[in-house]
Amino acid sequence: MSTEQQILQQADDLVGNWRDHPAINPKLEFPSILVPLELLTTLVPVLQPFLAKNSNVMKHIHPRIKMVKDFNETHKMILLNSETKTSEDELIQRIVDELELDPTTVLKGPKMSLDIHYSQLSYQYILSKLLLPLGITIPSSYEQIGHIAHFNFKPIHEPYGKLIAEVLTETNPAIETVVAKVGKVDGKYRTYDFDVLAGPEKLETTVIEHGVKVKLHIRDCYWCSRLGGERQLLIQDILHPSVSPPSGGKPTRRVEKDHLVVADVFSGVGAVCLLLAKQAPAAKKNVTILANDWNPRAIEYFHKSIQSNAGLNASQFELTSGDAYDCIMDLGAGGSGGGKRKKKRPSLVPDHVLMNFPLHGPTFLGALRWWPWKNVQKYFQANKTYPRFHVYTFAKATAPDMEDEEEVAVDIIANELLPIMGGFGSDQELDEEQLQHRRDELNDEYGTQFSTRMVRDVAPGKVVVCVSFFLTPRLIQHMQGDFV
Repeated sequence: MSTEQQILQQADDLVGNWRDHPAINPKLEFPSILVPLELLTTLVPVLQPFLAKNSNVMKHIHPRIKMVKDFNETHKMILLNSETKTSEDELIQRIVDELELDPTTVLKGPKMSLDIHYSQLSYQYILSKLLLPLGITIPSSYEQIGHIAHFNFKPIHEPYGKLIAEVLTETNPAIETVVAKVGKVDGKYRTYDFDVLAGPEKLETTVIEHGVKVKLHIRDCYWCSRLGGERQLLIQDILHPSVSPPSGGKPTRRVEKDHLVVADVFSGVGAVCLLLAKQAPAAKKNVTILANDWNPRAIEYFHKSIQSNAGLNASQFELTSGDAYDCIMDLGAGGSGGGKRKKKRPSLVPDHVLMNFPLHGPTFLGALRWWPWKNVQKYFQANKTYPRFHVYTFAKATAPDMEDEEEVAVDIIANELLPIMGGFGSDQELDEEQLQHRRDELNDEYGTQFSTRMVRDVAPGKVVVCVSFFLTPRLIQHMQGDFV
């Protein structure tokens, strides 16, 4: 039998018998001391470092076992940690000496035996007893998507995937279904193939994030729980902007708007939009959401989420499913982003445009060439600011020790807005002769006021960066100058 066959056989044996494994159904034995009822309140705080709850296994048992138990009418029994180097006799003598008690007051108690069932133990503890003896590490993490746990296993864990999945569903009542990704995120809708390892194939789920329900089907819709913090930072940028608009050398004061128009051209199932609409009233703002996604199933679940959240008004959302390039073009003409204007809204152009599609999102910025620059000028006259774009992109430092990923991200965006000689784009690289960071150039000449935020690492040396900038009439005119 080959090594690979031995591993598979070993994994199959564990899957069939793990619930009866003695290492996860232990019989525990704890020493104890007997304490008079009248001294209990005084002694328990002193005894904290010596209690059984500090033993390794007790930290993984749920529900917690009480450390103080009835013994007789005059004494309580306190369970001690069998792993401590201090014996019961030594501990009793220490208590008697420190509190100046009668030596007969605190007594050595009987051994206390407890039979533990695996269902009382944590996922981490069970796997440590089943996998570590085989030289297999415990999977470091999984993504929880509502009632679904999503694993991205390393090759070493794949033979044990079913075991890991069964342990998780039986120790975490919030997890009903476990899936493991097969391959990578791919395709026009950025979804992935997966195997269902445990539980029912119930793939429609609801994620609750900051009190907002987001519905999705994990086979049909893209989702990333790790972006929850970034979603909140983006919402803060929208509701409480910190970057001042360009003033042309003169001080300007942003008009505080009580109604914002926010367009999300790669909205997915709408998490950012739903959270923004829910949180805007606390900032004394109303929002109109113009959301678009290429994936019609994502928009279908977006509609379901709107209906599921109390306090959200469906009339403040305009959802479309179409090409993002067409959507961006339409926004500049005062449309809803769906190819034609559906409703009259507070402003001719949106206040904020969100473009979270790091792989190709920057390449859609060419659609801004079709925005009438006079519309943006009218917007500035009314609001003393310009529409602000928030574009996500992948970026790598120009050298391992440079740590200039954010400047590279600005360059990627800048070169999609105003390409330099050589046709540099988001999926190309500059050679050394062409390399120069362009943040100051666009800020000084076009009033873009670039700002950046590192979002997360996605691979060694590769990060996601959010790049924000103002779209000004001068920038649009120069973009159009390449073609008009």
